[in-house]
Amino acid sequence: MIEQEAQVVRADADHAVISIVKQSACGSCKAKSGCGTSVVSSLFPQRRQELRLANPIGAKAGDRVIIGLPEAGLQRASLRLYGIPLLGLLVGAALGDRWGGSEPMAIAAGLLGIVIGFGYLRWVTGRGEDLHPVLLRRVSATSVSLAGFNVGSS
Repeated sequence: MIEQEAQVVRADADHAVISIVKQSACGSCKAKSGCGTSVVSSLFPQRRQELRLANPIGAKAGDRVIIGLPEAGLQRASLRLYGIPLLGLLVGAALGDRWGGSEPMAIAAGLLGIVIGFGYLRWVTGRGEDLHPVLLRRVSATSVSLAGFNVGSS
């Protein structure tokens, strides 16, 4: 399960609206100081996204929560998203070269294959794929002891 922290904006008994700050993978990479991708990602502002999810954990507005996304489903979706158009490109280019016999025909058929691949993806998107984030748990309260006083957040 791929997990990320989020904050509950609004909640009722059945659903919670959560706010997530979209992050790049560069934040956790050890090579980020010498990486060009990290420099480029720092030029763009962080964006917030709100999602409405089922609320089985009874989260309330203001709670910090952990949401999860099934890893296997994400891998399958990524493979389809990249693999099907690539397969369309290769098959289209091969057929265009074989039947047309020229490079422009192979290029045109390859582009048509990509378009068909993306069209197929659009047609099958959302059918039977359980790739929806879920609320997993509240973030545990942290407490710090300062000279005998416990300071905590919940």
